[in-house]
Amino acid sequence: MRINLAWRKNKLRRIPYLDLLKFIAMSFVCFMHVIQRWGPKDFTATIGFAILYSLSLSVFFFVGGFFVKRPENLKDLGLYLVKLILTYLAPAYLFVVISVFTLPQYQSKDFGYWMNVLYRGTDAFYWYFLVAVFINAALAISFYLSRRVFKKAILSHDFLRSVMAALLLLAYSSVFIYIYNAPDLGPRVLASGQVLLYLPIAFVGFLFATFKRYFAKGETFSYFRISLIGASLIIYVVSLCLFPDWLSSLSGTFWQITLHMLGGLGGAIALYFLAMGLCRFATVRKVATLGVYSGPYYLVHVYFIRLINSYVERPSTMDPSSVFFLVSFLIVFYLGSLMMTIGLVEFPFTDILLFADYRRIVLIPKEKPAKKRKGIA
Repeated sequence: MRINLAWRKNKLRRIPYLDLLKFIAMSFVCFMHVIQRWGPKDFTATIGFAILYSLSLSVFFFVGGFFVKRPENLKDLGLYLVKLILTYLAPAYLFVVISVFTLPQYQSKDFGYWMNVLYRGTDAFYWYFLVAVFINAALAISFYLSRRVFKKAILSHDFLRSVMAALLLLAYSSVFIYIYNAPDLGPRVLASGQVLLYLPIAFVGFLFATFKRYFAKGETFSYFRISLIGASLIIYVVSLCLFPDWLSSLSGTFWQITLHMLGGLGGAIALYFLAMGLCRFATVRKVATLGVYSGPYYLVHVYFIRLINSYVERPSTMDPSSVFFLVSFLIVFYLGSLMMTIGLVEFPFTDILLFADYRRIVLIPKEKPAKKRKGIA
């Protein structure tokens, strides 16, 4: 099947290594979800699972920081916030509703019950999109406010804007810190634990995009890059050794959350520079184009993995036949979900309906007026 991406942004304007990062992240998320449900029960407490979990989500939010809107005026900010609600929250809520009415595991409770769970335990649904809205909106608003104070496009003002934005984000985080620690609320409410974990990572991605233009590709930059890669890898490896069980530690103490954040950030930065090197190869750049489907792929594969989980049980033992089943199922499910996502995205009607991609409206065929036939009156 030939994939037509002409309706998206001009390919020349895309950044291949960021697309590659999104492709790697969405692949890791799928692997993680399959292994979590059909792999060994104790695998989620190992470093192998921690690598999949930490890199996939940290990379998603790190790359997301690159693309946050930098509004110059109040109108741009307002339009961006509306866009976040339309393209993030609307599809996520739609898939929640579809899940509640179609998936067997949700049939034991009524619709109102699951709508309450949606906000008090968002990790049970599509929490990634909700967290992305909280983070991206905060980054855009903090930039807009700091831009009102420091207006020049120079290094000193970029630095001062970043400092002011960091202080604003710290104040913003206090809301989620309160929710996280409140006895009657907790880390799962509005995914507060995930917001606190990934907001700093997204902010660093935002800073990379801001200051990238000041770094020349000279000898000094090479030394800086090597040092940064080395430090990032050390921090990442240390965090994996200290906390191999990421699932149970994400709602821990302040220091546990901080060390997880630093570890995920270190892994994202190291992978960022690796992706830049790999994208020198034409074949890698072609594969990287699949990263454009990362958002819809997340929604599609999570829905189908929950559907299949209602009928396919986890193997009781991990003997050779079970391992063969797991590997085969992982490959088939990964590729099948990818092809399903591509089909839904490339068809304008389903892209608009399921993923709220309003840009596709211009491609919907319009009925042309009938031409007047020539003839003798």
